[in-house]
Amino acid sequence: MKFSVTVVVGLCLIAAQVVAAYADSFLTLAQMKAKGFAKGLPLLYHAGIWGDLIITPVLAYIVATHANEWQRSDIVLANIIGIMAIIGFGFLWVFGAKHGLPEAHTYGGKMTVAGFIHAIYFVEAIAGIILFFFYSKITRPEASVIAAILGFHVLYGTHIFLGLYAPEWFTNRPQKDPVTWVVIGASWTALVWRCLTI
Repeated sequence: MKFSVTVVVGLCLIAAQVVAAYADSFLTLAQMKAKGFAKGLPLLYHAGIWGDLIITPVLAYIVATHANEWQRSDIVLANIIGIMAIIGFGFLWVFGAKHGLPEAHTYGGKMTVAGFIHAIYFVEAIAGIILFFFYSKITRPEASVIAAILGFHVLYGTHIFLGLYAPEWFTNRPQKDPVTWVVIGASWTALVWRCLTI
């Protein structure tokens, strides 16, 4: 039951982003260009959204197998950390889109409705990951599988592959951005460290 509920909630948050981006004319490349943006990142090309289709069942697995091990205070603290993370990343995303490439989640110096919905998903995903790695009775093999999936999601979700493909409408080159590699390196280091300390 917990697995199904978590999957449904996660998929609904992803679907809500699709609806919001469509309403904002930032779902498809054609919509984005018709809106007056020759360059940008429409939602259907946003790697993180496609990655969330994999992360959602991972989070559902975490909830289904470990939720009964968490105290209310653990859940509150994990959500506070998730909120702090989205404030930090949200600032970077808004700042980046204001001075660089507009995207479905943020452009013109503000977060869109799709961006706010993604922020809710992000907070709960971070909370679930923290609860799994620090408040659950996990084994090293189990943690390693989850860490490998998350590690790939971080790489994929930072648009490294889209930057390598380099379509004319996506002018960012995240593979050349030191901040991107700091985020990837810090995430991978934390995941490896946690797996080795179990």
